[in-house]
Amino acid sequence: MKPKRVLQTLLPAAALILAFLPWGVALSFMSDPSLPPQVTTTSYFDLLPFGYGNFAPLITAVLTCVLLVLMLVHLATGSRKLRRAGKILAWAAAVISVFPVVFSAYTLIGGLISICLAGDAVMLTMAEKEEN
Repeated sequence: MKPKRVLQTLLPAAALILAFLPWGVALSFMSDPSLPPQVTTTSYFDLLPFGYGNFAPLITAVLTCVLLVLMLVHLATGSRKLRRAGKILAWAAAVISVFPVVFSAYTLIGGLISICLAGDAVMLTMAEKEEN
């Protein structure tokens, strides 16, 4: 196994572990205008943000799961097609992972997830360019 392939698999695994943590998405609820908003944090797999119209965390989590499976198979086989599919999926997940900024629901954990996914996308892109 090549070290680059292992790192290309570990980054989505780290993003997935971070997505399971209960501090990934921050939701602000205003019960009384005279009081400060109540902030609740949830994991990326929780349906609460999805119910309030913030679809990005759940979509990011699902794309990260698919990306991890692709990278595990790529680690075992070394298939170019899987790496290319992983690159596209990693870029899509990295871009979607930044959308919670619009809802002011971005946290440090969300930022680390975005960094892991963007790092994986850059590594896969560079690996494809090195091969050509």
